[in-house]
Amino acid sequence: MHDSLLKDIQLTVSSYIEEQLAEKDAQLLALKQQNQQLQAEVKKLRAQNDVLRQQQQSVAVKKEIVIQTAEQAEKALSLITSTNQPTELRLHTFLQLYRWNIKHLHYSIDVIAALWTSFAQSVPKLPRVTPELTHLHTQFTTASMQSYDVLVTLLTYYNEHAQPYFTMMTDVFYKQANKAHQPFSTFALVAMYAYKQRNDACSDGLYTALWQGELDVVRPHIEPLRQIIPLLPQTGIIAQLLDAPKKPARNVTPSHDWDSFITQATNGKFDRATVVATFMKLIAENKKTNAYTKDFLRSIWKRIFTHYDVAYRTFEAAVKEVKLHDYFIEHDGQGVFMLIRLYNEHDAKEYIRSLLDAVMKQLVANAAYKALDVPILLAIYYSTLAKRYLANAKIQHYYMHDATERAQKMIRRFGAFEQSPSAESFEAAYREVQMVDVYLDKIGVSRKQFGSRVFTSYYTATNTVQSTIDFSVPTHYDPQSMQPLSPEYSLVRFNYKTKKTTDDDRWAALLDAIEEIGLARTVESLRYYIQLRVDDEAFAPMIAIWAYDLQRLQQAYVAGEL
Repeated sequence: MHDSLLKDIQLTVSSYIEEQLAEKDAQLLALKQQNQQLQAEVKKLRAQNDVLRQQQQSVAVKKEIVIQTAEQAEKALSLITSTNQPTELRLHTFLQLYRWNIKHLHYSIDVIAALWTSFAQSVPKLPRVTPELTHLHTQFTTASMQSYDVLVTLLTYYNEHAQPYFTMMTDVFYKQANKAHQPFSTFALVAMYAYKQRNDACSDGLYTALWQGELDVVRPHIEPLRQIIPLLPQTGIIAQLLDAPKKPARNVTPSHDWDSFITQATNGKFDRATVVATFMKLIAENKKTNAYTKDFLRSIWKRIFTHYDVAYRTFEAAVKEVKLHDYFIEHDGQGVFMLIRLYNEHDAKEYIRSLLDAVMKQLVANAAYKALDVPILLAIYYSTLAKRYLANAKIQHYYMHDATERAQKMIRRFGAFEQSPSAESFEAAYREVQMVDVYLDKIGVSRKQFGSRVFTSYYTATNTVQSTIDFSVPTHYDPQSMQPLSPEYSLVRFNYKTKKTTDDDRWAALLDAIEEIGLARTVESLRYYIQLRVDDEAFAPMIAIWAYDLQRLQQAYVAGEL
């Protein structure tokens, strides 16, 4: 009896303790779950706070960065190179400067490449690769040979610290190498071999010779790159290339201390006549020695031209004697546009005429200059030289038959306005200007300046700006008023898409489109996409994106950013 009672008590106590433990375990489990939920909430709130802070920073950055003048560009340059500034601010500033420079060509691509390289090496982590950054690296492939060492530095850094960028850059190198532009094509193929990046889709003979170790075939190609080869990874045939025999150096003795002259050219030591005459001697000698790049010499000429008010003096005969403008211009347009902007800024009519004389000779004789025919046509009309040049049978034949389709259409519309000025002929002619308004920036002229000089009293800036480009969002499908969209104006060509893309990605694609086909064509293409599908509910999300981008273009246009 006693043992039985004791056993019952023990069972009761044990059961009670187990119940208490189970209850405590349940409470502990509930507390753990609550703790996990709270931690998840805290994590979520922190993430939201980070996103909000980034958005606020981004908004602040975008409000701060406004580049519309050369002075603002110089300030932006200083900010980008300052390691004391936030990375995001420096990146936004760089992209703004790059976009501005695409339109104004204020800095050479060599400067932009060096600036990006400095930025990339100074930040803890690079942003993700975007279409705009890929476009940037494609532009790097047009840099002069003097910047190939910068490209090697960038490749090496990417290979060690940023593989997505290394992959992107090697892809860009192979694509551009296949276009066979020398000397970059040779440099790209040698660099890709040095970094062991094969691409068997490449059919270039040098590519095959490199990978098969055919030294005798490769050696003649790399002579211009002898200063670059030692900077590349010393693998395979690269080490052997370093031992290739050098050509004997030309014994050229400069007739002046040119470095000293260049340094002192604008410090007041010399008078204008002496400086100009000496600079022309430098040009004559540099044609033989190539001691200085044309880009560098153009920048010196710009300093001299501005500092000594050359535009307001008698035209320097030495400019014609040394054929300065024939020497300065190149088919890539950088030198041409820099000089046109310089001369337009100072209204230097004789210098504009001398420059355009040189350009026109190349335009009708050299197919490589064809890409410049639209901006040059705008320049000759703005400079009131259209009659001078179009009276020439060769130039007239070129613009009527051999020029780009846009240039031919433009000259027909301009001609119709000149023959029979009217509101209708003006509207047709001015619409062609708006189609390629980006080129006005390249020659340093505003829409108002061009319109008021070329179209005189028919031009009214307030009316024209508002009426020529239609930013309205179509509300219904009207097949009667729609023209088929030409493939050359399709935004897909510029990697513009609405799925799996961000606002920034699409904006970068639209900027690429504007650079090539003009703002008006880009707007027309967006409106075409909307109008074609506006009555189909399945396309509502895409239409909302197109409408948003259309509104964004309009805001940028009104603000003067496009």
